[in-house]
Amino acid sequence: MKKLILGITLSSLILLSTIFILSKNKKTVNENIYYTIPRILTYHYEENKKMCFEVFGNNENTLIEFVEENSYYLIDDKSSYQLQDVLVTKEKDYTTKEETFFKYIISCNLLHISNEDMIFNDCSLKVVNDTFTLECYIGDIAIYHGDYHPLEFNDLYGNYAYIHGELHMVGFTIQLDEMYKKLSNISIGPAYVDLTQIEQDQLYDSERLEASLKHTLLAEKKKQDPFKLNAKQNYYFMPISYPNLALFTTGCILIELDGKTYYIEDFTYLANDISILNYKNSKREGKMIYA
Repeated sequence: MKKLILGITLSSLILLSTIFILSKNKKTVNENIYYTIPRILTYHYEENKKMCFEVFGNNENTLIEFVEENSYYLIDDKSSYQLQDVLVTKEKDYTTKEETFFKYIISCNLLHISNEDMIFNDCSLKVVNDTFTLECYIGDIAIYHGDYHPLEFNDLYGNYAYIHGELHMVGFTIQLDEMYKKLSNISIGPAYVDLTQIEQDQLYDSERLEASLKHTLLAEKKKQDPFKLNAKQNYYFMPISYPNLALFTTGCILIELDGKTYYIEDFTYLANDISILNYKNSKREGKMIYA
C-alpha cells in the first residue's frame, strides 16, 4: 500500500513538474518583448519630410504594425505629441537557434509645433491600442527650424569606433571650403565637438580604435573659444563628445562659422544596417501595460 501511495505521489509530482515546465516555456515563447537602441536623431525641417524610429520585437505578428489599430505618440517629461501619417514596415533583424527578432520601422511626419528649433530630451515612443500600451525609449531628437544656411564642403565622412563592443560615432572628417575662417560651435543634438581637440589635415580611417582617440568621449559641454581654420588642405577631424553615449548614424549637424549658423543636411555617416544583436549593452527594453 505504501509503495502504491509513493508511486502515485511521484507520478503526480512528475506530471505537475511537466505541466509547469511546458507552461513556462509556452509563456516565454508567446511573450512579446520590444527593444530600442538609444539614438540621437536630428532633422532640418522641411515640409513633407519624415522622421523614423526603429523598434525591435520577437514577434513577427504584433499589433504595433497595424496603424489603423494604434495611436502613436512622442513623449518627453513635459508633453505628449500625437504622430501623423504613420507608416510601419517590417523586416527580419536576426535569427539564432534560440530566437528570432524583427525590426519595425515606424515613420511619420516631422513634428511642426512651432517655427523655433525643437529639442526633445530623453523622449519615448508610445503606442496605444485596445490591447496594450507600449512605451519605448528613443533618446534625443532635435528638429531645426532656424533660418540656417547650407554648408559648403568638399569632402565628408564619419569616424566610428567600437566602444564597449558597440560601434559609435567618435567624430567626422570634413574638408571645408577655404572661405571659412573661424569655427565657434558644432552641435549634433546634445552631442558636440570639442574645439580644443580638432586635428588639421589628419585623414583617419572611417573605423578607428578606441585607444587611438585623443579626446574625451563622454563629457558635458562647456564654453569654448573659437577655433581658427587654417589647415593647408582644409581637412579637419572633428572629435565628438557626448553627455550620454547614443547611436548617431544619419542626421543634421549645425556648424557656426564666421558668425553664421550652417547645417549639413541629413548626411549618412554610417551606412551599416543596425541590428539589436550588436547593441546588447545599450539596448533598452520597452514597457508594456495590458489593457
